[in-house]
Amino acid sequence: MDTLFEKNLLASLYIHNPLAVDPDKTAEARALTKPVCSSESIWDGKQNDCWRFEGEGSAEFKGEGVLALKTFARSDHWPESETRAVDAAAGFYATFGSYIAHLDVRRKNMSRGNRIRFDIRPSCPGLHSLNIRAAFTRPETPTS
Repeated sequence: MDTLFEKNLLASLYIHNPLAVDPDKTAEARALTKPVCSSESIWDGKQNDCWRFEGEGSAEFKGEGVLALKTFARSDHWPESETRAVDAAAGFYATFGSYIAHLDVRRKNMSRGNRIRFDIRPSCPGLHSLNIRAAFTRPETPTS
């Protein structure tokens, strides 16, 4: 067993206290040392017509590439189209509001790149458990 890990494990009282993260051994640190193959901005930070929003909330473009999304921590009803679980309304799956921002990148050629970078800066005073998901999806193809 790695001696530093063993020392940290003993100091944690065998995980009664969270182990400290070594910032030099994170995926983020490894990504920073990886050479960039190609660089292209997928959003100019100005044009808003490439964005589409769905769910309960609001979006505000604040300039300089900043998009501020606001949604609710709790909802008094199930969203009209809860797509993440068939039995959501029956209580078999919990969600407390959902607001989704879709960025259309179909006209961008990202085949030469080896990473996608974006920043998320949550501001959620009073929340102890925040859920943010980032996903890349294939758009529906037209049937006509």
